[in-house]
Amino acid sequence: MTSIRTIFLALISIWLLALPEPVRSQSQSELNEQATRSVEKADLKLNKIYKEVVAKYSANQIFTSKLRTSEAAWIGYRDAHLKSIFPADKPFDEYGSAYTLCYQVELLAQTNKRSEQLAAISNACKIDLATAESQFKAEELQLNTTYEQASTKIAPKYLRYLREAESEWRAFRDAESDALATLGSSKNREVIRLNSRTSLDTARVKELNSWVTGFEEGNVCCGSRPVR
Repeated sequence: MTSIRTIFLALISIWLLALPEPVRSQSQSELNEQATRSVEKADLKLNKIYKEVVAKYSANQIFTSKLRTSEAAWIGYRDAHLKSIFPADKPFDEYGSAYTLCYQVELLAQTNKRSEQLAAISNACKIDLATAESQFKAEELQLNTTYEQASTKIAPKYLRYLREAESEWRAFRDAESDALATLGSSKNREVIRLNSRTSLDTARVKELNSWVTGFEEGNVCCGSRPVR
């Protein structure tokens, strides 16, 4: 069984910073339960923010309909992304006793990120169309480059899961951007769409970089991502 010390050292960086409760000397099951409770709280927060956004823009039926489509697309992407990280058919055999904790921490990060995205929906876009197009093209190029690099780092038998996650993510990105665009006027609708895609591209590049840069040796939560 993986030691608690190893788990703690592996997760103390990015992932455990997301947990609201301090992680002390706990058993594996206690760590799992704490992570599960954190995910449940985050999910309640996400649902609350989502309902608030729908209520705020209830008069705009086109937007709320597209937002529902986007939210469904996000759920599809979230599940595919987690599968691309932990694709093994027998995850406990492949990833050890820390699998449940690792999975919940990844799920927590995705849930919190989605809450932030929804909370920022009403932010106005204040750049011109030419700038929006230029920024989107640059970030899209970076995204494609990073995805190709990540594809060479994941084990070939798991590559299909990364491809599926990327496909689901693009569906979510486009649905989300199309929904946000309906909040704009005819003058800035395309700017809002492009700005949203650029922002989502940036977030996806960061996720894909975890395959490109890899994890330090001893990190029990690397999943399909390589160890440096």
